[in-house]
Amino acid sequence: KMRVQSHEILFETTLAEGKLPIKANKVHIELIVNNLVTNSVNALDTCEKPNKTIRIATKSTGGYAYLIVYDNGIGLPDVKEEKLFDPFFSTRKNAGGTGLGLAIVKMFVDKYKGAIQPMNNEDGGATFIINFPLFMGD
Repeated sequence: KMRVQSHEILFETTLAEGKLPIKANKVHIELIVNNLVTNSVNALDTCEKPNKTIRIATKSTGGYAYLIVYDNGIGLPDVKEEKLFDPFFSTRKNAGGTGLGLAIVKMFVDKYKGAIQPMNNEDGGATFIINFPLFMGD
């Protein structure tokens, strides 16, 4: 657990024991996590609530590695799911948002034959569940 620097956000991780072997470029996976966490920080910055939290979890089950990114911010906009991943779609145009973050996430998830499920959670924020096939060797 740690506070996300000057944003007063509690950052928690629950990571799988050991490595989760997936066939993907490490930098691309880092970009996925970075874009989702950046979106969570931006969402939490726009709301006033105690206990602002971002949680990242990883696990494996059923032949898949899972990455779950949760926040208790403002939730996802009321648009069709596909629209969330459109390049240049942003709810933050006036605050410097480019709308490329989720488009990049989706591009890399698709590239590595994964799936992404965005949803609003019971705490009013957004949760993204991403899975990638586990890599069992050639």
